[in-house]
Amino acid sequence: MLTSIITPGDKLEITKNLSEKRRKQLEEEKSIFAGVLVSQAFEAIDDTKLRIAMPIVEGKLILLPVNSRYNVVIYTKGGLYKSSFIVLKRYKQDAIYGLEVELIQPLKKFQRRQYYRLECMIEIEYICVDEEFMSQELDDDDIKKKFELESAVKGTVLDISGGGIRFSSAEHLEKGSIVLVKLNIRVSEDKSVYGVLGKVLESRIIRNSLGLYEQRLEYQEISGKSRETIIRYIFEQERRLRKK
Repeated sequence: MLTSIITPGDKLEITKNLSEKRRKQLEEEKSIFAGVLVSQAFEAIDDTKLRIAMPIVEGKLILLPVNSRYNVVIYTKGGLYKSSFIVLKRYKQDAIYGLEVELIQPLKKFQRRQYYRLECMIEIEYICVDEEFMSQELDDDDIKKKFELESAVKGTVLDISGGGIRFSSAEHLEKGSIVLVKLNIRVSEDKSVYGVLGKVLESRIIRNSLGLYEQRLEYQEISGKSRETIIRYIFEQERRLRKK
């Protein structure tokens, strides 16, 4: 089962099963186990066992103890799956540190609204549009013409996910307004996203920033293919960061 679902490079989010009281205590202690540890799949050994990367936080390997148990969310091409695992052993192979783990619950597919967010610095341009614009079927050429005809505002993406983006710019945007963002990201020749539509969820001044605003956008009218491309882009960017 695992071999047909999981492929090398799939992202894993690992968390401890904690009570709210214990989680708050760990947060106060600034423990890494209060939040999410990020890893990736190396290979599926059989129907219950996986080899995965040792989590890294701020450049430091996190040596998960043998026999310790964790919850896991796995981002696959076929969607999100969740389970729990126990660490069987730690190993090092060709300068790569890994874990061999065994799932102690069957993989369960699920949907969730939140996506993993990648912190980044991507220069963008954007234009506010109306509801009529949203109803049109647009391709990349249409979006390029839109930016050629209208004055765009520059901004910087602060983080990006499969659900939206957070960016900074020098103007306040009204909550609920629709924005066309020239994102222009590419995973491969046939997987790229030039522009996305987003609805403003929040626009607030950034303290001590000389007039910059933080904007939070949720994607609107986005195709499944474009969302998948953005998620894959995030995975690949983080993989490059891990290698560095």
